[in-house]
Amino acid sequence: MKTLANLFFLLILISQTGCIRKDKSDRETILMDSNWQFINEDIKRAEKPSTKTTDWETVTVPHDWAISGEFDENNDSLTVLVWEDNERVPSLRTGRTGGLPHVGVGWYRKNLDIPSAWKDKKVSIEFDGVMSNAKVYLNGNFVGEWPYGYASFGFDLTEYVNFGGENILAVRAENKHRSARWYPGAGIYRNVRMIVTNPTHVKQWGTYITTPNLAAGKGDVNIATTILNQGKEKITLVTEIVDDSGNVIVSDSEETEIDTEGTVKQILTVSSYKLWSVEKPVLYKAISKIMKDGQLVDTYETTFGFRFIEFTNNNGFFLNGERVQLNGVCLHHDLGPLGAAVNYSALEYRMKMLQEMGCNSIRTSHNPPTPEMLQLADEMGFLIIDEAFDEWKFAKCKNGYHVLWD
Repeated sequence: MKTLANLFFLLILISQTGCIRKDKSDRETILMDSNWQFINEDIKRAEKPSTKTTDWETVTVPHDWAISGEFDENNDSLTVLVWEDNERVPSLRTGRTGGLPHVGVGWYRKNLDIPSAWKDKKVSIEFDGVMSNAKVYLNGNFVGEWPYGYASFGFDLTEYVNFGGENILAVRAENKHRSARWYPGAGIYRNVRMIVTNPTHVKQWGTYITTPNLAAGKGDVNIATTILNQGKEKITLVTEIVDDSGNVIVSDSEETEIDTEGTVKQILTVSSYKLWSVEKPVLYKAISKIMKDGQLVDTYETTFGFRFIEFTNNNGFFLNGERVQLNGVCLHHDLGPLGAAVNYSALEYRMKMLQEMGCNSIRTSHNPPTPEMLQLADEMGFLIIDEAFDEWKFAKCKNGYHVLWD
């Protein structure tokens, strides 16, 4: 039985989802969902704190500005040739992106409560997704941009923070005409978090976990942890593996010196473990603790499962040495009439219905999904084909991702 050699465009995986514990002694994670000001116009100098927002709408995030708009075929009418439909001359197509007004510019603003007690901390912002071409500002200063609407991103805000004073976060989102082949949603449609840490901390999504020797019966957990530091100082990284009952089953301590940024690699061996499967999706946690001068300065948690996979050319897909028939569906990121704004309960309800149908695998067509969906897949027992892009270098839409590919 030969193993397939080339799987460049297809990765079936269980997400190694990094989730962060709220602990005021070392790290705070603050969900930023309420009291955002929004306007569906391209306002000049909207990022400046002095710009008035009295006529802006107050919204909660996640937010999809287009789903509440009027349906109109003129919103997405397009004369195009579709080879897959055996067309040889272009024809008029409407409703390709739902007929909703997702094209245009939207501005969001929010006051951040950043006390003076945080003046020695690092303050960062994490976006699970903004549709699209996001530009982020703090107190009128340009922080950074992220054009791809489906991928998560984050920025360090610290140098622009007014500790103990007023702080205005502003986000500009723009959906261009002919940039999607389906309804993309519009605006800050996934969750946003403010992360407050000590200067020495695990980098954003800074853990990478593999279990490479399970097929040989060895419970090795390989963990690479990327740590940010200020100056070349000694630190100790303590990593604990916690089972599904909350018990610490193995730990490892590594003392090292890190100058600005470095990666610590550890191998922890679990003598007795439960395999993750679609029938029994058992999950473990790796808890990364950074110690400096005997003090805890950061705690970071990563969820993972013990499993190994194989693709074969004659007998299909194997999980943990057993053949598994992939009974799957393709899912776009939106929630139908609810729009693209992430709703955990709706995601969970949809995935429960899929399981009742006999579904055990999902292809995220055609892009990374929201982290909540990967979390549910881990917990419920779904295999995920996690796609990266709809377009690579070859164009499918005039303003699709191919314009950014290089």
